[in-house]
Amino acid sequence: MLYGFVIENPNEDWVVDYAVVTVTIRGADGEVIATRDTVSSKILPGGVTVGGDEVYAWATDVNTVDFTLKTIGQDHVRKVTDADISGADKLRAVSIVEFEIDQKKVYAGEIENTGDEAVDIATYAIMLRTASGTMISAQMERVENIPAGGKVPFEMTMQAPWFDSYEIFITPGL
Repeated sequence: MLYGFVIENPNEDWVVDYAVVTVTIRGADGEVIATRDTVSSKILPGGVTVGGDEVYAWATDVNTVDFTLKTIGQDHVRKVTDADISGADKLRAVSIVEFEIDQKKVYAGEIENTGDEAVDIATYAIMLRTASGTMISAQMERVENIPAGGKVPFEMTMQAPWFDSYEIFITPGL
């Protein structure tokens, strides 16, 4: 079973360095069928991060799916600095190619840095949606050493070939 989530940071002045999302899947009698922790990337003020994974549970056995969001200590929620937002509007995905292999979708392309400063590390996420807009899966990866005015390649393989649209999110930092 695939799951995905979107976390939005509604604050104007605070950054979440990372948060942990725990998904707990329960059967008809309330028993835990599966559980998984996913660590998010940095969430800038007014920004979003997405994530998701696959857990081994048959959809027919599932009664409820619960998501819990928590940060690890106070050190990971802090006031935004210029370094946090530097380059946030300068990163984009370009030359994206989408193809299918063994009933999995593969996305390949480049993360482009249109800024004047190199970006040491960035997180990109791909979110898959149905025609009605329901998110069915998301996955996150990192790229490193994106030179000023340059590009670095990326490739991601996802387990959900049956979807209608995708969206790519890119955030500087972890």
